Order: sequence, then C-alpha cells, then structure tokens
Amino acid sequence: MNTEKRLLLFLGLSLGALLFFNRFNQPAQLLDAEKYKLAETAPPAVSKSPNVLPPKELSLKTESLTFKDFTITVSLTGGFIKDIKINKYGETLLYKNLFFLSAYADKEFRLERVENGIRLSWNGLSGKVTKEIRFISPYLLSFEVTAPGKIDKLILFQSEKDKKSFYSRYQEVFYKAKKIKRIGWSKVKTTLSFVNPGLIGTRDRYYTAVFLSPSPGQYSWERQDRQAIDLAFYPEKPSSPISGRLFLGPQDIKILNPLGIQGVIYFGVFNGIGFIILNLLYFFFGWFHNWGVSIILLSALIYLILSPLTISSTKSMKKMQELQPEIEALRKKLKDTPQKLNKEVLELYRKYKVNPLGGCLPMLLQIPIFFALYQVLIRSVEIKGAHFLWIKDLAKPDNIVRFAAPLPILKIDGIHILPILMAVIMFLQQKMTVPQGQSSEQQKMMTMIFPLVFGFIFYNFSAGLVLYWFCNSLFTFLYQLRLARH
Repeated sequence: MNTEKRLLLFLGLSLGALLFFNRFNQPAQLLDAEKYKLAETAPPAVSKSPNVLPPKELSLKTESLTFKDFTITVSLTGGFIKDIKINKYGETLLYKNLFFLSAYADKEFRLERVENGIRLSWNGLSGKVTKEIRFISPYLLSFEVTAPGKIDKLILFQSEKDKKSFYSRYQEVFYKAKKIKRIGWSKVKTTLSFVNPGLIGTRDRYYTAVFLSPSPGQYSWERQDRQAIDLAFYPEKPSSPISGRLFLGPQDIKILNPLGIQGVIYFGVFNGIGFIILNLLYFFFGWFHNWGVSIILLSALIYLILSPLTISSTKSMKKMQELQPEIEALRKKLKDTPQKLNKEVLELYRKYKVNPLGGCLPMLLQIPIFFALYQVLIRSVEIKGAHFLWIKDLAKPDNIVRFAAPLPILKIDGIHILPILMAVIMFLQQKMTVPQGQSSEQQKMMTMIFPLVFGFIFYNFSAGLVLYWFCNSLFTFLYQLRLARH
C-alpha cells in the first residue's frame, strides 16, 4: 500500500468515524419504550385534567422572587412555580409549571415569603389549599402540597423541548429500579408510567431534575404536545398532604455526589473513558484553576501515554516512504499481473518489517478518547462559560468575529481561530510526511485537502475540543520536526 492509498485510508477511517459520530454518540442505555412494557402501566383515570398545562386561555398573574441559587416566577393564578432561573448561569431551566393542581387552575392564590422559601395558599368553601416550597441546600428543594379532601393527581413539573434542536437530542427521562435506565425524551409518545421507582427525573445538556426518595405511587410521563411532557404523580392511596424533595440544578459531579445521584451523569458509549477524562480535568484544574490549561495538560498526558504508538507510527511511515522507489519499480515491472504485484509488495513489507496500517493506529485509538472528550466538553457544566486567552467560552466555538448571518450552505457564523490554526498545523504535518522529490500530484492534493476537510469538520465544534485536537496535532508536529532535524 503506497503513501497515497495509506493517506486515503486514513482519511476515510477518520471521516467515517466523525460522520457517523451522531449514530454512535446517542446516549447509551436508552430504552425503547415498546420493549419495556413490564415497566409500564396505564395511569389511573383522573378527571379535570387539561390537555396543556397551564390552560392557555388563562391570563396568569405572576410575581418574581430571588433566592440564593434561583430566581423563580410564581403564577398566583393556579398557585404554582411557572419557571426557575439558575442565578449562577443566568439560564432559565426547561422544567416549568411545578406543583400544578388542575382543579385549582383558575383560583387566585396568596403568596407569602417564608424562611428559605415560599408558601402559596387559597381559601375555599371546602377548605384551604397550601403549597409550601423551601430551598434546603444548593439546588435542592422540599415541597408539601395540602388540599381539602384527597389529591389523586399532582403535576410535579412540565419538561419542555430545548428550542436549540441540536441540543434537544441530549434530552432524556430516566428512572431507577436496580440501576438507572434511560429513555430518549422524544421516545415518550403518549404515556410512560412507573410504579414506586427508586428515583425518577429528566435531564438535558447541562441540567437535571431529579425526585429523591419519591413517595409511594405511580409516576407518569405524559406527552402534551411535541414541545412538552408532564411528570404526573398519582399517590398509591389518594391522600393529602403530598411531600417530597426535588433536585433542580447543574449536572456537576461535586454537587450530585453528596446526594448519591452522580449516576445521572452519563457520557454515552464511552462513559467510563468520559469519567476518567472528567476526573483528570478536575485534577489539573485543582492545580491551575483554568479549564483551558487543564485541557492542554490532558492533551499532553494522552500524547505521552500514546507516544510509544506515535513513535512506532512515525517509524512505520518513514519506512513506507523509503520503500516507495522499490514499490514504484515493482508497479512498472508487474503492472499486467496485479496479483503477483500484491504478493511482491507484501513480501517487501515482510522483509523490511513494515506495517502499512501502522500509521493509522494512533488515530484509531484516539477515536474513543475523542468521542468521550466531546461528550465531556459539550455536556460538562463546569466548562460552561470558562475563559481561556481570547476564548470567551470553551463550551462554544471561539468566535472572534461574528457574521450578521451564517454563510449559506456552509453554515459558518463567524471567524474561529483555533480550527484555522489546527488546519495549518495539519498542513505542515502533511508537508513533512511527503519526501522532497517523491511527491506525486495526488500526494500534493491530499496535502491540501486533508487539513481543509478536518478544519471544516472541526470548525463549529466547541473550543475546548478543538483546543485538545490542536495541541495533540502540535505535539505530533514538533516530534516530527525534531526527527527531521536529526
């Protein structure tokens, strides 16, 4: 296999892995609802349940309150929490309409601020309805809902679809029997119910909503429309009051660990590698207090671990280059007998102990690391908003100039420096691997196309991921430069 074919194979393998990344990168352990009928039951029949929560025809009277972790919007009409914003990140969660009782949807509730929380109350002829919510620790709240008579259904919250369609694929619901099982958010077609789960919740790209030690009864994910599903609770025995604890916050392992719900975090197929990467990033961050520096050190560590393979790959590529004149001579001599030519070329490889695929091995071994790192950097809330040099957010592309509108077809929305630097380094690498005087037109074309294709693929990736790949390419280039000088 000559250099051109080896490069084509390398490009094909790399592009194939990246283009099919979406397929392999779907959240693992996703359960197809049709295959898990034993875990599902129909929800009890409950009257007065509107199709959309809250009823759209109601004009809601709202009020906003700020606490340490949250700013909440309370609907006095119906007496529920309409939405919650996390103060630290300045983002409104996708979890809306908390603790909604349909029977009181049009009633005007009284709002009181109590210690570390709020109390909503309404007095009717049959008795008093109260909803008390307290923020008891970071991102953890307790609630108690009391109503006259019995409560047979309580909407715990409504989960909205992420308006950014790219990130909506990261949304899922989950429940725990012996272990956490996950179901794609879009797979909840009508109703999905579970009796007495160990915990139940949902998550999106950065945040999660988890019910801890849920009360006995049935929990049902109920599809309202394409944009929303409700988590409804049906008590084992219709009763009042209903109480529990709800975590609403970032998927930060240091916050989830003390609550015993770190298993909510999941990095897809290569989850184990993802957690190793996350722990290493935390280790480096503990020393340098900068996520960009942590990513560079992680790249250096991975390069050192894989360096024996890189050295072997470089030697293999060098031997392949040295053999090119002999292979070309064999091609001219045996051009009419391809089977004999292949046999002679293989014999030549055996004689000089050359592995034609040796140059591709480090790249193939990097693919699981790349996939896991992609998940870690795109889903870890710790990286969100992290600055490094000119980069304002390592979780996003490093825009230094933003266009008024994305370029048509290419969907490029601005000038990103890191992918351009990465393509330049890859171009220099390619130039170094083609010996002077031996480069064919095809090799020259590959020298240009290969970096351009990878630069295009990486162009809209998060800056943290491109920073890792740029550093890895730079380390390889410096090693090749050192070899060339010696």
